[in-house]
Amino acid sequence: MAARPRRTAAPGRGRAVAGVLLGATLWGLSGTAAQELFRHWAVAPVWLLAVRMLAAGAGLAALSGSRGGAGLPRIGGADRGRVVGFGIAGLAAVQYTYLAAIRDGNAVVATLLQDLGPVLLMGWTALRERRGPTGREIAAWLLALGGTALLLTDGRLGPLWVPPSAVAWGLGSAVAAAFYTAYPRPLILRYGARRVVGWGLLAGGLPFAPALVLVPPPSAPAAWALVGCVALLGTLAAFTLYLASLAWLRPLETSLLATAEPLAATAAGVGLLHVPFDGWMALGAAGIVAAVVLLAGTPPGRAAGRSSAVAQ
Repeated sequence: MAARPRRTAAPGRGRAVAGVLLGATLWGLSGTAAQELFRHWAVAPVWLLAVRMLAAGAGLAALSGSRGGAGLPRIGGADRGRVVGFGIAGLAAVQYTYLAAIRDGNAVVATLLQDLGPVLLMGWTALRERRGPTGREIAAWLLALGGTALLLTDGRLGPLWVPPSAVAWGLGSAVAAAFYTAYPRPLILRYGARRVVGWGLLAGGLPFAPALVLVPPPSAPAAWALVGCVALLGTLAAFTLYLASLAWLRPLETSLLATAEPLAATAAGVGLLHVPFDGWMALGAAGIVAAVVLLAGTPPGRAAGRSSAVAQ
């Protein structure tokens, strides 16, 4: 695949940061949509997982075909197995463990535990680059984690007490989040985000395909509209934007910027579901915004992949 012309680092990095923030926003909005599906239409999480992954993968294939191709271009050699591993152990695993953590506990703990993913990436980066995390990275994570805690708990500790199974699923989601952020970067640089994400979604969704037959789907048109929002915006668009940023940002930077997701979910809850918004939540939102601003201000010269562009 021919790469696009070389671009300067700063514009590419700026677009990557904007892409991560937009992807995180779409995740937050789709989380609100999924909550409505679970609450009002009793949609099974495993059915929604199958639909969102397979529909998003098929959507990327159709989008590739509309550009003059016959669908998603093939991935050759040993990289096929790597993409399958990325789809199952990364994309599918992070969504299933997160939903299971919500099922056994609540969304507060599930989100906070998943936000431990950047810590795992800090350790991976330290080993790979033979250096410790920078003060900027640690400060950004502390701001993001503290802001998320205040935003989701409203300053109360009660929501943090959950069964051990919820903690285990949440920690599993942090591992999966770190894996699917760090693992596919060489594949994305080689093949482009659309191809890797498309095949990854299809490979990760296939093990859950029986749920499409065994689990009754919702019947209300409004429910299907929300399903479309989760599949197309919260999966197809969000994962593509998030992972495409790896051409310009290091995995740790991408992971930290994605902590803007609960901020978008809160904004959607306040605006659409009329969830109260008070001082503690405002302080938490300020912490997340501060983390994003702090990290986005990293000098472009430190961005990985600054001299290459990925064909989208």
